[in-house]
Amino acid sequence: MAHSSDTAKAALALKITGHVHGVGYRYWAVITARRIGLTGWVRNVTDGSVDAVVQGAPKLVEAFVDECWGGPPEARVTSIAVNVVDLLTEITSFEQRATYVSPVQF
Repeated sequence: MAHSSDTAKAALALKITGHVHGVGYRYWAVITARRIGLTGWVRNVTDGSVDAVVQGAPKLVEAFVDECWGGPPEARVTSIAVNVVDLLTEITSFEQRATYVSPVQF
């Protein structure tokens, strides 16, 4: 059950895999999330994936996840792992973060 103050918002963590580096995926995610009206962040991961946390109205978050399957024209998404996370109240926009160095390389 959602917290009473958070009933109008959802927050999801995404791990997007496929051909998603070097194709403008992070830039595309920032523009798309801001256009939809979501907050959160996106970053490359050294294992070749892209991580994102997206939050906002549940229907808008769902729409963003659906759009992530397409991404920018050069991207080829093969999977998106989705996990529910707690709302990050300190985030007030959607931003690109520095690359995360994954402890496991594939």
